[in-house]
Amino acid sequence: MLSEGGIVLDKVKIAVIDNGVVEKVLRQPLEYRVYIDDTNCCVIDNEHMDLLGFIHGTICAMIIENNFSECMLSSVKILNDDGIGKVDKLKIALDWCYQNNIFLVNLSLGVTHFQDRTSIRDVICLLYTSDAADELDGV
Repeated sequence: MLSEGGIVLDKVKIAVIDNGVVEKVLRQPLEYRVYIDDTNCCVIDNEHMDLLGFIHGTICAMIIENNFSECMLSSVKILNDDGIGKVDKLKIALDWCYQNNIFLVNLSLGVTHFQDRTSIRDVICLLYTSDAADELDGV
């Protein structure tokens, strides 16, 4: 636990938004295992998250955990097993993080279409402002 001036603080919640995290290789369990399905709904996944072929999200989680043991990691899967996803799933994933009081997010992903850059920047900037969750419905 973190402490400041004798006060014990909660672990820092961090979401890894990627292609999922294989929990069994981490030192501590994930707080949440979520994926965004094909209908853009957030689904809690306690059964299939360890069945990943491409383990980029897992590697990111291991790096975070190795360098910052006072974290509580969550996995939000928006990419398929080939590392491909859609920008609209990122918006939903970020909104889910906001709704679940996760304000630190690992985004180790890129875009193949330059116009997606603006959409991603706009969503992140919107979440940076107050009352972001209410405003996301109109993006």
